[in-house]
Amino acid sequence: MPTSLRKALIAAVAGAAVIGGSLAYGVSAHAEEAAAEPASLVEDFSYPGAAKIEADKKIKLIKGDGRIMLAECGSANDLIQVESYNNLSEPVYCFKVLGSTGLLALEIPNVYFIWAGDEKVTATVTVGGVQKEPVVVAANDGEPVGAEDPKNHAVLLELRV
Repeated sequence: MPTSLRKALIAAVAGAAVIGGSLAYGVSAHAEEAAAEPASLVEDFSYPGAAKIEADKKIKLIKGDGRIMLAECGSANDLIQVESYNNLSEPVYCFKVLGSTGLLALEIPNVYFIWAGDEKVTATVTVGGVQKEPVVVAANDGEPVGAEDPKNHAVLLELRV
């Protein structure tokens, strides 16, 4: 093989290797960039800040549609109020309804009374670990819950407006 042809062949192979390497690097770089991008956001309806609320207030706010939110008691006149022996330093938990409907899954132990705001509220409660018929609280009214259990093992599981 003549020297000039050999040099041309070597140059072509070397060029192809560089081009192939660049191409492989480019594909690799794009794969790394894609892996570094955050996964797509999918709403799971988890309650924001739930771990801190549980630590501070001793209640679990699990998930909902965002239309029933924990609120400062006394911050409005139309709040849902849940009375509990759970935390004697804070015996009432208040919730603001941000629409005509709402849903919040939660766990508040030792509940004994629920006051509705301006909307009718339906509450799901267990007493002694047994789920009871939903408690319906008329707008601007209140209903006792867990009264049949002398040790008050009533747990509020859901509020629905």
